Amino acid sequence: MALELVDLLQGSFSLIFVLISLYLGFSILFKYFKYKSRLYILVGISWIGVANPWFPDSISFLMNVFFQESLAIEWYFIIGNAFIPLALLAWLI
Repeated sequence: MALELVDLLQGSFSLIFVLISLYLGFSILFKYFKYKSRLYILVGISWIGVANPWFPDSISFLMNVFFQESLAIEWYFIIGNAFIPLALLAWLI
């Protein structure tokens, strides 16, 4: 199945957003080892959790580009919603 322009733009921009958010989240997370403050771990996990709803869109885009298959709707919802409570809990702590 060929990707339309809208699908290509949405998938590529969501992939870029996820990669940037993962980079920022892990860089905040790794500052814990330098400063030994628990706050860096919690904010890093929360930052990664903010990008969590865009994970399935990025995975589906990559699967569509490489394998011409889309992510199943069940996995789409599981990946997109399963870790949001953990991120919110990390932010509230």
